[in-house]
Amino acid sequence: MTLTFDKFKVMGTHIGKRAEHIHKYVVRGSSFVLKREPENEYDKNAVQVFLAVRKGQYFLDLGYVPRRKAEELAPLMDDGVEFKASFRIKIINEKTGGLVALYLNLVKVDSEPTDVTDTNWDDRPTDADDQHIFK
Repeated sequence: MTLTFDKFKVMGTHIGKRAEHIHKYVVRGSSFVLKREPENEYDKNAVQVFLAVRKGQYFLDLGYVPRRKAEELAPLMDDGVEFKASFRIKIINEKTGGLVALYLNLVKVDSEPTDVTDTNWDDRPTDADDQHIFK
């Protein structure tokens, strides 16, 4: 059985400079980091999504895994489970240069072989897509 977290939208991409960071820096070959926040006052299962820049010299905050997905994902991350992912970006409002949606699809690394690049993304328009390892 393959453990997956299918096609979820990263939450909060409209806050602060997150949309700008996605527009400017998320490209094919980008690396991401998922970070658990067990002390988060709003959600003990919070999982934040960061973009690693310059081979991990610094990280840009892109948003959070949705609460329901984080409830399932957090305990696995706490146990050291790793995931491979594909991502898609949807430009919501090109004229403002602002709003974007970032979608992730996670597959457990040691699961049965799965080609996440062939995931059905419901024909969402994209500007970037790729695969990454999340720890």
